[in-house]
Amino acid sequence: MKKLVWTCLLFLSMGVIFVSCSDDDDPTVPDVVVTDLTFTDQDDEARKIGGDLTWEALAANSGVTGFVIYGSEDGTVRTTKLGDAAASASSFTIAKGTAYTKYLLVVTKNGTGESLKGTSIQVIDSILVPPAAVVSEPIFTDTDVLRGKIGGELTWKTPVENDDITHYVIYSSSDGIERSVLLGEVNFGKNNFIIPAGTNFMPYLVIVTKNSKGEATEQAKVSVSDIYSTACYILHSGKMGSNNSTLAFYNLKTDAYEGNIFLTANGKGIGDTANDIVAYGSKLYMAVTGSNIIYVLDKSGKILQEIQPLQGDEPEKPRYVEPYNGKVYVSMYSGYVACIDTTTMKIEKRVKVGEYPEQLVATGNKLYVTNSGYGIANTVSVIDLNNFTEEKKIKVVLNPTEIAADKDGNVYVISMGNYGDIENTLQKIDPETYQVATITNATKMAVGNDKIYLMYSQYDAEWHQTITFFSYDLASKTVNNSSFITDGTVIAKPYSISIDPSTEDIYLFESDYTTTGSLHIFDSTGKLKKNLNDTYGINPMGAYFY
Repeated sequence: MKKLVWTCLLFLSMGVIFVSCSDDDDPTVPDVVVTDLTFTDQDDEARKIGGDLTWEALAANSGVTGFVIYGSEDGTVRTTKLGDAAASASSFTIAKGTAYTKYLLVVTKNGTGESLKGTSIQVIDSILVPPAAVVSEPIFTDTDVLRGKIGGELTWKTPVENDDITHYVIYSSSDGIERSVLLGEVNFGKNNFIIPAGTNFMPYLVIVTKNSKGEATEQAKVSVSDIYSTACYILHSGKMGSNNSTLAFYNLKTDAYEGNIFLTANGKGIGDTANDIVAYGSKLYMAVTGSNIIYVLDKSGKILQEIQPLQGDEPEKPRYVEPYNGKVYVSMYSGYVACIDTTTMKIEKRVKVGEYPEQLVATGNKLYVTNSGYGIANTVSVIDLNNFTEEKKIKVVLNPTEIAADKDGNVYVISMGNYGDIENTLQKIDPETYQVATITNATKMAVGNDKIYLMYSQYDAEWHQTITFFSYDLASKTVNNSSFITDGTVIAKPYSISIDPSTEDIYLFESDYTTTGSLHIFDSTGKLKKNLNDTYGINPMGAYFY
């Protein structure tokens, strides 16, 4: 204890006594902590604990007059007082039925107060189960500049009920359900995780809560967009019978161009007459007609699966590809449409349509398929995707090939006619009544947000070609005969047209079946933005966006 020294001076002559006091020390709380803390839960009820908490006894001269026992959320904060123990004690009984706490904390005390320090032990509920809580509001923005790779910060909000969470586990996922690739985990208390740059792209990230008993059944997910929102694949069909199809990749933002990513990724060429490709989820699906093969690729162009469709012993010759509601549909020259399961990457069923089907489009849980008959048919098949059966054949102008849908579900068809008295014709199919209305003459189309971009090629008696560019307004339902190219740029040999859905940029390709193609990119007002004079492939079929 501290000692007070009293000095008294007597001034008799003044009749006064003066007292001077000095304090050479103050009483303080203990600096001693317990060691060898142990606890085993003996309570047989979930989220309840009970049992003996023990520690090594302190020496009699420690200056400690007792102990205070707390429940704690983090091992330091004194959340809930559970009781006191005498200075001579080396244990404390946690009553059975005590509410679960993540830590038990023992603090020494004396007559002045409690120690500023303490000793804690983590509590394991004897019948703890995996957590049920799920994080909310996950957010992720890709910052990786490589194609098919992601990186950046993933954040989320902590669940309100979180007593039994010790970690968050992060996965990449192909569908937002499967926990495909483990990326890592962080301790409870953090609400972010850094996805390393160079992580392989998958369309979802999944966050799962965890404790010592395992991972939660439920989970949170966030969709992932590759930073290359201004990038596209360019598929070249090549010359029929020449086995010179190629797949390229172009990024408008960086102006980077990769001329043959399929060859680079696989060490071999695509084959003959690659006709169509689509990016869906984390994969690409490509139909190669001349080689009778459907390739399933990753975003780098590497082969994941090769499908060689047969009808009996006969090759079916895949033509066009259409994704919808977790499936991918492929038209076949055999007269069938195949349905590919995106998980197994195998054909799971087929449905018979008309002869020589070409393009197809899905909207309103219906699949519309053009039946060209190789120039002699005139129907569009309607497939009910609820039962995958052909519901109806709709009669249209001879030789339908191209088909697309607008955001309202209306379906548009271009029939090529007979290249004589029956001209190339754009038609509209009402999805409710299946009534067909003729709009105008057109050869190629690409549907944007509020208009259809159209091209029409005509030949006179001497085979002189005239090409016009124009549009169809979807709101007013009127044809605008003015060219959608507004800056006077001349496109001499147009081959295909595509629209970037995120920017409404117009991608116009030129080719002549002999020399490599070129690409002209216009903004939505028709002003030229970029020229790519050589796409390093013959007959570019179009731009295919993420």
